[in-house]
Amino acid sequence: MRKVSYFPVILLLLFLAGCTEHTTSEYSAIGLTPTNHGAVNEQLAIVSGVIVEEMKQGTDGSVWKFRANDGAIYALVVSIPNLGPQESENIDIIKPGAQVRIIGDSYKLGNERRLIAREIAVHSD
Repeated sequence: MRKVSYFPVILLLLFLAGCTEHTTSEYSAIGLTPTNHGAVNEQLAIVSGVIVEEMKQGTDGSVWKFRANDGAIYALVVSIPNLGPQESENIDIIKPGAQVRIIGDSYKLGNERRLIAREIAVHSD
């Protein structure tokens, strides 16, 4: 009688299971892009308003208090890596009192609204 080894079959099944695409909660429903841990409902936003003050200076960027024209307050994250080489030329626009239009990713982190700047433009009424 012939002895059958199940080891190669099990190994093949494990390999095939490992090659399938998995979706985890680390990715948002919008284009399956990675989200920040604890972030809720990340989405593209176009927001006009005024820079209120600098909250924190980081190693590759800064976080500013930003008041949108509708009164909403955001923590605006401005960094060269997020803006890219072309848009980072506009980084000098960001200073207290500046009226700007920001295009970027908006999400809520705890009770704080965050806006990651991808494009910056002077806002003219």
